[in-house]
Amino acid sequence: MPHIKTNFGKMHFEVTGADNTEAIIMIHDNAHSSKFFNQELKFYSSYFKVIIPDLFNHGKSVPYKGDNFWADNASAIPLICNKLKLKKTSILGIGCGAYVALNSMILNPEIIHKAIVDSFPGENLNHDYLERLIRLRESIKNSLLKQQYTGMHGSKWEKILQWNSDMQLSFFNRGLSPLCGNIEEIKTPVLVTASASDELIKDAEQLMKDLSSKMKKSHIHIFQNSAHPSFTKKSDEFRSLSLRFLLA
Repeated sequence: MPHIKTNFGKMHFEVTGADNTEAIIMIHDNAHSSKFFNQELKFYSSYFKVIIPDLFNHGKSVPYKGDNFWADNASAIPLICNKLKLKKTSILGIGCGAYVALNSMILNPEIIHKAIVDSFPGENLNHDYLERLIRLRESIKNSLLKQQYTGMHGSKWEKILQWNSDMQLSFFNRGLSPLCGNIEEIKTPVLVTASASDELIKDAEQLMKDLSSKMKKSHIHIFQNSAHPSFTKKSDEFRSLSLRFLLA
């Protein structure tokens, strides 16, 4: 079972794809696991070596005992790159996994070649997003979606959802930013994507435009008539868009 040792315990990850010189690390959303990417692995592994970690307290990674979740997970990215001897690495962050991707570029700007961040609440968490998130997670308990979460986490899936909701609320209530530095200092090319009609994130288009405008080498694409997250809800368009950006 591939893993790395960090200051926060072991982080599990999987590797797939040909032994290409180009690699991509795909970061799942909060309360998901690396299994979120299963349906897309065949496509992306045709072009890249694909690395999919489980964030701390998710999937097969250890319970998390730190207090800066997204930054602490980002600190593990260079350890993965070193272990696998990756030389040209891009990163993709879905949902709040985007905070891990952005923090990776803030903490270790020399590690990441290009980045894509999709369908997340913007530079900071906000009250409306958290209210919608909590309502959505309550509804999961009585819907077929719970099968998806059981597949990712087994019988502990409800505890993981609750822990994650509490963690995000704690960040918001303490006035903490998910980002561990100034995004204006990010010089890595970044593709920012979102759905105009995202049911979880109000005003997603404007939030992404505001964030994108602060980064020196950012590009933005808004998917119309889509839902959350763009990565899966507009998968065909997202595939084409991401390849044009990453392989350019």
